[in-house]
Amino acid sequence: PSLTEPERKSVEQFCDFLQSQNGVQFSGEAVRILGRSLLSETVSQEAKLHLTQLLQAAVTRPEVQGALQSEETHGPVVLFLHRFDTLQPITLQIAATKMLSNICSDQGSHDWLLSTQQRPMGGEQVAKQQVVVKATVTGLLSEEATLRKNATVLVYNLCLAQVTEDSAVELASALLQCLGETVPEPEAFRSLSSLVQLMKSFTQVSGLAQAIGVDLTQYSSQSDRLNTLSQQYLQLVS
Repeated sequence: PSLTEPERKSVEQFCDFLQSQNGVQFSGEAVRILGRSLLSETVSQEAKLHLTQLLQAAVTRPEVQGALQSEETHGPVVLFLHRFDTLQPITLQIAATKMLSNICSDQGSHDWLLSTQQRPMGGEQVAKQQVVVKATVTGLLSEEATLRKNATVLVYNLCLAQVTEDSAVELASALLQCLGETVPEPEAFRSLSSLVQLMKSFTQVSGLAQAIGVDLTQYSSQSDRLNTLSQQYLQLVS
């Protein structure tokens, strides 16, 4: 079996907690079990998809957000995300992207998610921010439309906080590439909003945009908000 009987019972109680408004006690152990299961080679990809979708919903709860502050709890989840570009099927990447966006809904969780403190991970020293940015860029550059759409939600949320200059350049490079394609208005808005925010924060990003360039003509006529962002972009690269 993928889970031992006690572990299975703990996860079932956790599901009851998520579905209940009161009366069911929360146990952080279930979150740790879910994280470890995501790393297990004996757990099927289909099961990992269900676990990730469960966490995707769970991370919006304050009790779970609090539990995730613990390195012991979020460590396995971050290591799972470190393998983002190898996750299959693509629906698993989509669920992981949605989970990251939901984590951003809490300021405290947002902060640890973008931590620059390096930790041993997969045989190398890696910061959580690097893991999250790598996953975001992979999503933004994906040919899978649903993953790309959800990645624009994630990058929009990430850019509401402060990222490092290196992260900003990585994200901006992917955003410029995305905007060079024809994307729907909501995705274009989130992408261009994020890009403009990064350009305002880092002169190196403005320089990158000036060097690479992107034609925003197709977007400026789509909506007033895109037209406004297009004008801001042009001012920042001039």
